[in-house]
Amino acid sequence: MFTHDQLPLETGALAVVNHLLGRIVAHLEGGHAFVALGQRNDPGSLRVVAATPGAPLAIGCALPTQDQPWQNQPELDAVLVPLTDWLRHSSGVLGVVASTDALVGDDFQRRLPDYVELASLALVQDSVHRYVDGLVHRSAATGSQDFARLLARNVADIFRAQMGFVAELSDDGLQATTLAFWDGGGFVDNVTYDLAGTPCQDVYQKGFRVVRRDAQQIFPLDHLFHDLGVHSYAGVAFTDPSGRALAHLGVMHTEPISASFPELSAFQLLATQAGAEYARRRAVDERLEIERQLVLSQSRESLGMLAGNIAHDLNNLLVGITGNLGLAERQLPPASPALRHIQDADATAQRAADLLRQLLSYSGGGRLDVAPTDLNVLITETTDLLGISLPKHISIRHHLDPSLPSVRVDGNEMRQVLMNLVMNAAQAIDGVPGVITIRTHADAGPTRPGQPPTPQNVVIEVQDTGCGMSPQTQSRIFEPYFTTKENGSGLGLAAVYGVVRGHGGRIEVNSATGMGSTFLIRLPLSAPVAPAIQAPAPTPT
Repeated sequence: MFTHDQLPLETGALAVVNHLLGRIVAHLEGGHAFVALGQRNDPGSLRVVAATPGAPLAIGCALPTQDQPWQNQPELDAVLVPLTDWLRHSSGVLGVVASTDALVGDDFQRRLPDYVELASLALVQDSVHRYVDGLVHRSAATGSQDFARLLARNVADIFRAQMGFVAELSDDGLQATTLAFWDGGGFVDNVTYDLAGTPCQDVYQKGFRVVRRDAQQIFPLDHLFHDLGVHSYAGVAFTDPSGRALAHLGVMHTEPISASFPELSAFQLLATQAGAEYARRRAVDERLEIERQLVLSQSRESLGMLAGNIAHDLNNLLVGITGNLGLAERQLPPASPALRHIQDADATAQRAADLLRQLLSYSGGGRLDVAPTDLNVLITETTDLLGISLPKHISIRHHLDPSLPSVRVDGNEMRQVLMNLVMNAAQAIDGVPGVITIRTHADAGPTRPGQPPTPQNVVIEVQDTGCGMSPQTQSRIFEPYFTTKENGSGLGLAAVYGVVRGHGGRIEVNSATGMGSTFLIRLPLSAPVAPAIQAPAPTPT
């Protein structure tokens, strides 16, 4: 039984369907056309979602058959072509009512497959629009990361695939990192992988890629396909409003993909609409992160001023204490029992002075003795010394840019910064074989046409394969006296932060629990200095 539904399709899809129905009637030079969909709650009935004006079906009538044409219009016949609205998991029909001669004519029969394809695509457009709206409302209070997880899981379910994922393109365009990876029973750890030799590279270059079968043979360099037993793949890019690729949505299956053309078109439409929502949430996340960093920077600035003032005042008091202890020590005979207590008090005062120096470093109040410095040489010399004290299961690797410009820094302070970061990395690796990688390179500033890029910053990266940090820990690691170690002072990274800031630079951290950590120090090239001499090869450790 047919019923007429006053609720139309989504505006864009309805316009396509109405235009299609108008074309059909115009080609037949008469008659009527309609589209009806099955209803989930009543599989035995269909609802009309679009019809040409005056169609008998628009006011409701019995289901026509080949043996029984339209009621009260015996001169008319009907063609009912099945449509599958696969995203809703329901079926429908494209119906055409006209004279028998027109319906069996060669012209109509030749055009009919095109009519069916256009009607199917319109239904896909409507389904995708409503589906994405549902995802958006279900995750209204979440950010881009949670939306990516919801999307990865749902796209796998929609295509009945084993795996669904969302991956983001790296800044250099050579790698991608999964933001969410659904594998059957749950989410798995995110991975970073090279795009070369994978279908994902085609996605970013062409916008869309489908591998229906034999994925491992077509892409022999894609080790992920071999590890996961993947046989088929489909991926489509997310782009920002300017058309620049940001990320991509993909599905992988252990069996061949048998998706029809409407299903693959739906995949592209889904990615287009979901990608726009992802880009919007990503922009919101970035704005909130900038605001958070601004608040954090202001908090650290205030805390630094407070720490500096306290350190200066306490340092003045310590000068008097250590001076009087020295005078008392000189006035006591060598055999005096009080001498040991005075020496213990003086040693304690010296330790207090060391803590105050670290507080002054955090506040940026320490005096810097800057000079042109080859950071590659400084790094090599410092890590050669540190390598002696590191456990044997930890190795240090260097990737130092031989053309790195010299930079004006306080060499002693930068050595202390490097020692703190390397020792922290070693402690994060904690008893298992691991690697600490130190890299240097120059950041290029804006370029003018026809001119080579000009370096603006020198970058030092210290990366480890340790336990990583949670977002909560990352937000506090530069605070004085915050520590996750049983016997830590909580001043090491605070001093690192202060020294880098005192040089006019900035420090960043990228980390995730179980994924290691990377600290990036950016030091400005405030004044041109002589080119650095190439650093000697690092001593193996």
